[in-house]
Amino acid sequence: MNELKQKGTLLDKTEVKVVGDKGSKKRTFRLAIKEEWTSSTGSGERIETPEFVAWNERCDQLDAIRVGDEVEVEFKLSGSDRTYRKDGVEKMWRTTELKTQNITLMANAAVPNIPTKPQGQPDKDGKYVFTPSDTSLLGEDVPPMDDDDQNLPF
Repeated sequence: MNELKQKGTLLDKTEVKVVGDKGSKKRTFRLAIKEEWTSSTGSGERIETPEFVAWNERCDQLDAIRVGDEVEVEFKLSGSDRTYRKDGVEKMWRTTELKTQNITLMANAAVPNIPTKPQGQPDKDGKYVFTPSDTSLLGEDVPPMDDDDQNLPF
């Protein structure tokens, strides 16, 4: 079956659960996906919120992704029918899942490693200096600050 891709915003994610006899790891998460619609009476936009399932090592990919981050999910449709007997009657249980193959954090996602609170020791004037560890994460070329820029009043 071909893999599909979907971009969206991480809406929520569950904690890892251990399931089954083999101790498989399972984690679910939902994306918020904007979808435009058109009908004979008008058009608009709605938010779809499908739930994806991550199994085993793919559960770990979600650790580095925060709610609100833009992601692209590669997934495949998975489904099965199971039959069982209950009270002498044969019954069927059907499952369908969006089974995650890969989760990629998009380039325009929130910038990690930029402190929002003072970290480390203040400089000689008692001020904290905030410097991102990697300015390439900002999505644009950010020139280094000159010593003259350090004395600006704002």
